[in-house]
Amino acid sequence: MRKKSGIIGIAVLLVCFAFVAGTVAFAQSDTPTQTKAITVTGVSAWQYENNVSYYAEITVAEDAFSENGAAMGYHIAEESGAYRYIQDYVSIRLDNEEWRTVKEISADASKYTYPDEGTPFWHIKEPVVIFGQDTKILRLYFHKDFVGIAKTVGVRLEKGLYVHVNNIRYELPETIECEHTESGWKIRYDTRSEPLGLSAVTGWASRNNEWNECDVYFSRKVFLKTSGKPLEYDIMDKSACFYLQDLIFVNGKSMREINQTTDIEGWSFTGFPHELDTKYDGVHYAYRTPVFIFSKAGNHMQIRIHVNYLETLTEQVKITFKAGKYATVIQKKESGGMEAVEYSFAEDFSVTKNDGNEWIPSGDWTPYSEPEEIIDRKDIDFDSIAYDTLRVRSVSPIAEYGNNILHKGLKVKNQYITVYFDKPVCNQYIPYASYGKSFLESQMSAFSLTQAQVDSLYDYRIDESLNHHIKIDGLTVAEMKAREMINGESAVRIDYAGTSGSTYSITVYLAAESLSWLAPYTSHTFEITAGFRTPLFGEVKHDAVFYYDPVTRTWSETDYEANSEWGNPQSPAIHPTVKGCGGIVIGLAVGISVAVVVLAAGVAVFVWYRNKKGKGATE
Repeated sequence: MRKKSGIIGIAVLLVCFAFVAGTVAFAQSDTPTQTKAITVTGVSAWQYENNVSYYAEITVAEDAFSENGAAMGYHIAEESGAYRYIQDYVSIRLDNEEWRTVKEISADASKYTYPDEGTPFWHIKEPVVIFGQDTKILRLYFHKDFVGIAKTVGVRLEKGLYVHVNNIRYELPETIECEHTESGWKIRYDTRSEPLGLSAVTGWASRNNEWNECDVYFSRKVFLKTSGKPLEYDIMDKSACFYLQDLIFVNGKSMREINQTTDIEGWSFTGFPHELDTKYDGVHYAYRTPVFIFSKAGNHMQIRIHVNYLETLTEQVKITFKAGKYATVIQKKESGGMEAVEYSFAEDFSVTKNDGNEWIPSGDWTPYSEPEEIIDRKDIDFDSIAYDTLRVRSVSPIAEYGNNILHKGLKVKNQYITVYFDKPVCNQYIPYASYGKSFLESQMSAFSLTQAQVDSLYDYRIDESLNHHIKIDGLTVAEMKAREMINGESAVRIDYAGTSGSTYSITVYLAAESLSWLAPYTSHTFEITAGFRTPLFGEVKHDAVFYYDPVTRTWSETDYEANSEWGNPQSPAIHPTVKGCGGIVIGLAVGISVAVVVLAAGVAVFVWYRNKKGKGATE
């Protein structure tokens, strides 16, 4: 929210209470104020409907096909429709015919037999009808007689396709072609290659007296389903990922060869894998294989080898990752649009287990590199926002949670540090606030977050504050993530109202295997630098430094008396949790529940619709 002065800000807020609770108001004009790319994320469906037509759906990442907040519906197809011009940018091809725009195809409308007007949309008597199914979905209906016996149906969205929505011009930056065959839809994207390597191989745990397992970490997060979830068991039972068994070798034999040629008669599989309870048929589990792979994260695979197969090996276990393509990822381009990135091993890479159960690599490890995420942030005039002065009150002792793990010869646990401020910094629990936007979007339903809330986190650069204005031992969170070998995001993360549950706090989590793990017997520094901002428009105006004393195991505050502008804030003994606070808190009493209002200048403010108590550390 913009405040030209405290009085004006409060006056605007009162108006908001009376007239626009629960809404987001945008200034409107006929001229777009900015241009954004339309990002085609997929083409799906080929459904036969009403004994008349087939339909397909083209999905985009933005709410580009919106008319006054609703889907465009028939207005793309009707003669008087405001968006009928879109037909000039959508072309269709059957088999090897020439491409024709939907507008050109409409000239053949008289050739086909149409049902009564009572049938949905066929009062528009044309062979191909474009329908605004959703603000992010165009549905294309193809008359059955138009498709005929064609084996392939192609759809092309021409570069320059545009729509004006809420002062924004959404425009397609590149031509997208897709084709439907018996195998489904395929999209042709620009393709490029990137290298893939191993960052670490750890562990050799024995499980259930049936197998030994090790954890393999790759340098990129590429082993994900189209939904963004890890592959899990898809390497074993889904054809799309089964090819990985041809690239991973154990002592010279591919995983596929081992699993298809090894006699397993008499082997025990009571818990191999133990997670697949739903696959149990009363006698055995579905995967009765000597070598098994499970992927629980985009850069992780757990390789399990049955003890009976290990007994057949005459040498130490050697796992080889053959040169070749391991994954193809469809992602956004910085210039707009999408691209296909192929991740490959340039040459064979092996790891061999020694007698101490350590894995010796055949070459250099490749540090983990977090995939670059292109975030389309709203253009905000930050100079017009009057941020409240925010002070750091205290830093809690280093706490531990979870199970012990063996790391560099030491038994260690995960850690967290809770930082308390003198004012509320959030209105509800916001986990993974330091992560990328795509990850947080995938977790919205799990943590009761709305798209508007997630958008605001990134429009207002809250993620940048967490990653660039918090330092431990002189390194920012971003720098700590960058040096991690395995996964920076999970190694160092920050939650709002984390373990403490207090909306006055943030919690910094450090994984036990992180390079930033804090040894409690040595000195450390914790710093929040000037410019740190929060969802409730608070800002730390001066650097705040805390020093860890390994003798008392506590953090001491910066000497605020050295700077009279800071003063010496009191530190109440308790940190009350804000309840029911769902909106704008800038110089107002905590506990007011309001809706977000975006003023005429176009600055959005956070809507927190309901408060959720902070959760304890569970990871």
